[in-house]
Amino acid sequence: MRNLCACGYLYTNDFICTKCGRCKPVEKIGLPKLEDWSITHFDNDLYVAPELYSLRLQGVISNDSRGFADGTAIVTSKIIKLDIENKSAETLNTKYILGKIDIKYNEWLKNNNIEIKSFVIESED
Repeated sequence: MRNLCACGYLYTNDFICTKCGRCKPVEKIGLPKLEDWSITHFDNDLYVAPELYSLRLQGVISNDSRGFADGTAIVTSKIIKLDIENKSAETLNTKYILGKIDIKYNEWLKNNNIEIKSFVIESED
């Protein structure tokens, strides 16, 4: 069994994360999950040039403790870490579990010869 720890590390030991030592996978500690997600350039500041927009996730959220009802469509803050292989993402404000990618977005990526793995973002810490 593979578990995703709150620190974003995917581990196979059922009891403890080998990276940070936490013993609970995110599914049990309540990280929000994004389904039907895609990556977008979005900024609500009218004075920011489009080429300076930050990458953000958009999708349908569930298991969110901040007040979003399950099934609410959201746009996140700036992505600071995106790990496609381990299905996790971190933004300025929140860590997420990534569910399934949006079907139309995935189709658009394929039609434009873009691999989702090209969007992997490493944290700077």
